[in-house]
Amino acid sequence: MSNGYSDELTLDRIDANKDYEPSNCRWATRKEQQNNRRNNIIITYKGKTQTLAQWAEEVGINYHKLLIRISRGWSAERAFSEK
Repeated sequence: MSNGYSDELTLDRIDANKDYEPSNCRWATRKEQQNNRRNNIIITYKGKTQTLAQWAEEVGINYHKLLIRISRGWSAERAFSEK
């Protein structure tokens, strides 16, 4: 409990490319863990870097719709601005 444990959290690596060791572990929600995967699509737009799922939530566009747009070569600006 003193380390931040809660029943809603699971152990996560801060850097997914490193080992499970005390300096690289944290308690995280499922959502945080999903955004910390190696196979995420990372996009930098207007100086901010996030996963595609985070961008979908922020701009209010369905994740799969954005995925198709980005896969077809749309720029982030175009993909995020067309509702």
